[in-house]
Amino acid sequence: MRAIGDVAFYGYTSLTSVSVPEGVTSIGNNSFYGCTGLTRFIIPNSVTYVGERAFRRCRSLTSVTIGQSVRSIHNHAFAECIGLTSVIIPDTVTFIGEEAFAQCYSLAGVTIGTGVTSIEVRTFYACENLTRVTIPDQVTAIGGMAFYACKSLTSVAIGKSVTSIADEAFRYCTSLTSITIPENITSIGTGAFDRCESLVSVTLPHSITSIGVGLFSNCTSLTSVTLPDSITSIGISAFYGCPGLTNVVLPSSVISIGYDAFRYCASLTSATFKGNAPSSFGSNVFSDSAPGFAIQYYEGSSGFTSPTWNGYPAVALSRPPQPTVELKVKSFTRTGETVTVTAGDGLRGWIYELQRIGNLDVIPWVTVATVPPLAVAGLVELTDTTASAPQALYRVVGHAP
Repeated sequence: MRAIGDVAFYGYTSLTSVSVPEGVTSIGNNSFYGCTGLTRFIIPNSVTYVGERAFRRCRSLTSVTIGQSVRSIHNHAFAECIGLTSVIIPDTVTFIGEEAFAQCYSLAGVTIGTGVTSIEVRTFYACENLTRVTIPDQVTAIGGMAFYACKSLTSVAIGKSVTSIADEAFRYCTSLTSITIPENITSIGTGAFDRCESLVSVTLPHSITSIGVGLFSNCTSLTSVTLPDSITSIGISAFYGCPGLTNVVLPSSVISIGYDAFRYCASLTSATFKGNAPSSFGSNVFSDSAPGFAIQYYEGSSGFTSPTWNGYPAVALSRPPQPTVELKVKSFTRTGETVTVTAGDGLRGWIYELQRIGNLDVIPWVTVATVPPLAVAGLVELTDTTASAPQALYRVVGHAP
């Protein structure tokens, strides 16, 4: 026998044990579907393929050993195995299908092998007893609702290769207290962390440019959020119903805030804008905040008005002095009256200036060129097109925006 065929034991409710001989290479679709009496199963090392719904609704199955040659576990393979308590996915597995372990309510521990490259849609949906998970570095994407309603999940370690987290991936993970979002992630979907009621603080990486719709809505324990200078837009209801937030600092890169973005943040006393007023500002962004709530902006920023702006009390602040850092010059070239200076290493989000003096006895330094906040950390190149004095001295300085 080379394979266990499709629907081979489908619905055999009295089946309690099966001995699969070495040499079998695949377990077919629906092969043990609904075998509610089956309690243990060993997938031999010769098997490479576990088909769709192969063990679905094997509700008494408490233990499964997955052989060291299995490469793919297909859609719904172990879905609704409500007695399954733990599973080790070997490194040979490269594919785990949609809802493969969905509604395994007793599943408390899972080890995901290093061969897996993506977590598919609803893979661990409603695994209510799953407490922690480590997503290997080879994984590049986490699918929609992948860990939806994993209500005992307290921590998640996301591998360094993950670039996207899809819609509602961790929604209703009500015990999740912390999560580290690595710098390589560029996309986080709608409501990915909605109703993570135990989440206390969030720091988003510089690789993120937008905060999606309802991303952290109803995170009732959230007290701190750090937004990087790469953020340009904050979506509709992004932080709706986060009553623990007391203050939010909005980076100068923000140009759009959707309606209800911070609505019902009942402890929010201030929102501080580091840059100019956003060009797009929705309705009820800060409605139902704390009594005395006010928008704060820095003198010299454009678009704001005082004593109110967009219906909210608004207060102008004196801009604090910005600390400056001088970069080491890497190269210097002159062509006629044009001087180009390359320096490093610049920090992402920082603003850099090329400054010139005629000689060391003449002060202050004069800014002759600037670059906007760096999109990527690295070398900084600036050009002075008015370098008429051959004895001029140059330096490159930077400051946080």
